[in-house]
Formats: sequence, C-alpha cells, structure tokens
Amino acid sequence: MTIAKLRGALAAACVLAAAPLSAHADGGACEGAPTAVKIVVKVENVRASQGLMAATFYNDGDKFLKKNGSIRVLRVPAKAPAQSICFWAPAPGDYAVVVYQDLDSNHKFAFNLFTGPQEPWGLTHNPPNLSLLHRPTFNQVKFAAHPGENVVTVSLNYPK
Repeated sequence: MTIAKLRGALAAACVLAAAPLSAHADGGACEGAPTAVKIVVKVENVRASQGLMAATFYNDGDKFLKKNGSIRVLRVPAKAPAQSICFWAPAPGDYAVVVYQDLDSNHKFAFNLFTGPQEPWGLTHNPPNLSLLHRPTFNQVKFAAHPGENVVTVSLNYPK
C-alpha cells in the first residue's frame, strides 16, 4: 500500500469515527451523518448480553451476501432480550439487513459447512432456514426504505 493510499484510508477512518450519532425513537444513537432516511433495526429474541450484535446493510441485489458487498456493517454490544441498531441510509430504496450475534466478538460469523450457523442470526422478513443450499435472495429479504424513520424487526434464530 502506498503512503497516499494509507493516508486516504486513515482519513476515511477518521471521518467515520467522527461521524455524529443522533438519537432515534427508543433513545439509542443512530450511526453516521443524518440523511433523509433512517433505518432502525429492532433485534428480538436476544437470549444473552454477550459479545457484539452485528448488523450488515445491503442495497444491491447483485452484492447481497458477497464479500465487500454491503454498504455498512455496524457492531454494538449485545443486549438481551432485545435491542435496536440505527443507521442513516444514503437514500430511499430497497435494503436488506443481516444480523448476527458475534458471541466471541471476533468480527466473524461462525458458520459450519455441514451444520450451518454456529451463532444466533437473523435477516429482514425472518426467513427460517439458512445454509449453503438455502441462502435467501435479496428479493426475499429486501424492504423499501422511504424518507423518514423506517423500522424493521429481525428475530434471532439459534443454531440447532
């Protein structure tokens, strides 16, 4: 990495770190600079206040569930029995949210090729099955975000 690229990456990180947090309806902070579109993800069925709750936001079906395909990943301390994660979206449009409870706080979703998820997880519209053979599509889990506050509920599923 060149010095210029390193400086650019550090500058971007500083901008993100300094981005204002503003309150949303349940008193929590909303990530990023305010825009016309606020998305509040209410995470339900949180069994333990352990690790981090990670919410990954997508707005492009071609990039859904692909490496570097998200527009934002937010991580906050997990709180049982429910919590909210708020994000200022860039514009109105279709979005999908993937949530998982990162129990060991390693910033990786524990997934076994044979048995599936090893940590609690959920998606918008709460599809019940997740495996390499049963991955939901963007169209199955997307929702339309309009100007103003958009509240979506995600219920965590647990490994079997």
